Amino acid sequence: MSAYLASLRQATEAAAKDEDAYRREAAAKIAALETARSHAFRRLNLMTRIAEVVGAVERDDQAGESARLSLADRLDWAPNATGGRKEALDAFVPVAQALRVGDDAATATELAKFEAWYETRFGSSFWELFANNMPETPRVDY
Repeated sequence: MSAYLASLRQATEAAAKDEDAYRREAAAKIAALETARSHAFRRLNLMTRIAEVVGAVERDDQAGESARLSLADRLDWAPNATGGRKEALDAFVPVAQALRVGDDAATATELAKFEAWYETRFGSSFWELFANNMPETPRVDY
């Protein structure tokens, strides 16, 4: 009888391990889907704003600078930013120029190139800049 109970114990341990593995996989998949969704919404919101900005300028050559200023404003960066922020703002200009011309394929390509460049250069997704992380506030009980 003890061999039988040992086999039941092994079966429960295996089932628990399988369940834990599945839960970890599901949690990772949910996190990946959540990130993809939030980045998609951030991409839509920013590009809608940039489309409005570049659509309002009179000349094509103004699109890049207008978009650059709008992006700096949206990120709460100084328009005359230096260092990495300046690099990012400058690297975004081709996206705005393609959008201004109205070439959807070129806009998608330029945005994908910008996103890849940003991730390579700074080690994180550009879209994480738009996260609204709320700082922890202490709970005070009176």
